[in-house]
Amino acid sequence: MRVLIAGGGTGGHLFPALEFANTLRSLGAEITFLGVKKGLEAIRVPAEGYKIEFIPFEGVRGRGIKALKALLKFPFSLTKTLKIFKREKPAFVICTGGYTSFPAGFSAFISGVPLFLHEQNIVPGWSNLVLSYGAKAVMVSFEESMKCFRIHRVFHTGNAVRRELVNIKLSFPSFSHLALLVIGGSRGARTINDTVSSSFSLLAPLSGIKLTHQTGEIDYPWVSERYSSVRQEVEVIPFIDNMVEAYKKAHLMISRAGATTLFELSAVGRAAVLIPYPYAVGDHQKKNAQVLARKKAAIVIDNREFNRENFIKVITKFYFNRKLLIKMAKNMKGSLKSLDHRKVKEILGVLKC
Repeated sequence: MRVLIAGGGTGGHLFPALEFANTLRSLGAEITFLGVKKGLEAIRVPAEGYKIEFIPFEGVRGRGIKALKALLKFPFSLTKTLKIFKREKPAFVICTGGYTSFPAGFSAFISGVPLFLHEQNIVPGWSNLVLSYGAKAVMVSFEESMKCFRIHRVFHTGNAVRRELVNIKLSFPSFSHLALLVIGGSRGARTINDTVSSSFSLLAPLSGIKLTHQTGEIDYPWVSERYSSVRQEVEVIPFIDNMVEAYKKAHLMISRAGATTLFELSAVGRAAVLIPYPYAVGDHQKKNAQVLARKKAAIVIDNREFNRENFIKVITKFYFNRKLLIKMAKNMKGSLKSLDHRKVKEILGVLKC
């Protein structure tokens, strides 16, 4: 059985796609990914041992005049995708969002190949909304998303969490210190990187604060330079590969509010300060974050308000109130549904493969 999977550009789309691939590979399926050369998938997919085909396509929504240029590429991307379909002859296609999902999903519709979609965010992306009308089933991470799709084949499966984090039992670290984990996402986050790196030295009077900061490749040089004169214990890294160890050491997470990050936090049980990306399509990061805020598992700070003053204020609050950290961590644990792989297998109809 051959399966095509399209999803990438960022970790939020790619990591669920990899989890689907791992599940299907364990059942004997041959997997081929569709992606873009500038996306995270160009590196991570081959590293996981999967074949990948690159499609010449770009994002459209929210890009202004650049959207026209992207649309002009659609005929070329569709032609190449159809050639891949003809050669691979997939049993079905899974799209998890990202640049290549639309040409892949559209090609599945034209070719008569069953199409399955997975939506990570509480506000569905444009591609998934359009493709849903031709999909055999739509799987959603947030139960609140089900009402956004006007078809009857919508299932709340939860979001994929990397297998090393599923059912992991992390005890809360000792409070001999306060450990902060800062992650802006796979590509970093300029506002978070700037505010934290320029403010952290001001926490020097509070002893025992440790920091691990994932900056993203682009911002790493100047962020690491800012920390060079800081006396506190700081680890600066472009990308964290071993997230289990990072979560294990952390007391408090400071990050954007992408779906993958939030579901990982739910799986491991760590309190969070969330700064939603303000330009996310449909403001979906803010709405993702508000789900956890309502569960009293996270504090949400608007991107415009995440400055030195508010950063120091929130860290000081947790420094002097460790019981609040534990309470929020307990509220976080299991607050969101991790991907139900058995349910996915049933939806895909591959239980007996």
